[in-house]
Amino acid sequence: CGGGGAGGHHVCDVRIGTNDVASLPPPSEALPRIPTVTIAPGVEMPLINLGGVHSHPSNYSAWLQLGGRGLDTAMMYGDDVQVQVGDAVAASGLPREELFLTS
Repeated sequence: CGGGGAGGHHVCDVRIGTNDVASLPPPSEALPRIPTVTIAPGVEMPLINLGGVHSHPSNYSAWLQLGGRGLDTAMMYGDDVQVQVGDAVAASGLPREELFLTS
């Protein structure tokens, strides 16, 4: 991960190959649970999100497979990133209520 940018945010760029997504283990075997914060009764928002103009399209699907539920689709990333995120969400089959999409 790079150093803290404005506001102390850290930026990481992790890339995996498209063929690697299918071989990812289930979330329970892959990573510890993503930390969350309660924003309303019964609503837990993830503290870690994936997004960025330089993410490989397969990263969005991999993120969801690994248990990630936060996705950043900022307008500055361009329309192609928003389409890639939408495709990954649709392919995941996850209920919309489980996802946090930010822009």
